[in-house]
Amino acid sequence: GFRYIEMAFTLFFASEICLKMSLVGPAKYFMGSSKAWNVFDFSVVGMALVDLLLTELFLQGNTLNNVTMFRVARLARLTRMMRLLRLLRLRIFKE
Repeated sequence: GFRYIEMAFTLFFASEICLKMSLVGPAKYFMGSSKAWNVFDFSVVGMALVDLLLTELFLQGNTLNNVTMFRVARLARLTRMMRLLRLLRLRIFKE
């Protein structure tokens, strides 16, 4: 249920970052005019990818007690929602 939705959003945002980097280049992506947002997006998606990876690794062995150590990393979900709100806000103001 929710895990698959989380994976879909994380993969979507990760592919967005990869696409942006391939279009403008890594140097301009991290040092361009919107570098603060790009670094923020990169770090949020990076944390989300680590969270997904660790959750999947620990759920493979059905050791749910070990997953509780990484619940702090799940704060990336909240920051991901902030990123989504920022994207929606920018699209509303552009129209």
